[in-house]
Amino acid sequence: MAKKGKGRGRRSRFQVVRVNTNLALLTLADTIVLSADITAITQSAYMISADLTWAVRGLTAGEGPIEVGLASADLTDVEIAEALDASPVNESDIIARERTRRPVRHVGVFAGVLTEETLNDGKKIRSKVKMAMGEGTDLEMYARNESGANLTTGAVIEVAGKVYLNWR
Repeated sequence: MAKKGKGRGRRSRFQVVRVNTNLALLTLADTIVLSADITAITQSAYMISADLTWAVRGLTAGEGPIEVGLASADLTDVEIAEALDASPVNESDIIARERTRRPVRHVGVFAGVLTEETLNDGKKIRSKVKMAMGEGTDLEMYARNESGANLTTGAVIEVAGKVYLNWR
């Protein structure tokens, strides 16, 4: 009986995708979400997890907090904000329950105390993604201003690392 070679079976569709992108926040208004693609895949895939470093540069000290995370590119910035705000109060709250099931994953919050900050002291953060992406749909990063006022400078969120996926 011949042995199966390496790369066959369950893990043969596994892929590691390197990412390195940024998102300019400009004068982002309070409670508004901005997003940008971090992957550029052309085939359907199931996103498993991501090991990413997160940094903010050029922020005016004291302008924070800024929440960051991952979302499906199928969602608009408004739909991402709705998912973040959703808080069902009972089982009959159908709309809020639907919003909580949207493919949005919170990663962390920049305090905004300094002009340059990193999450987790610059170490990679493993985030469970668990999202199915259709053909032509990408994984996005998002940033949300929670400071109570508009940002005044051109701060930039930088993300780098790896995304783990299975081709479908």
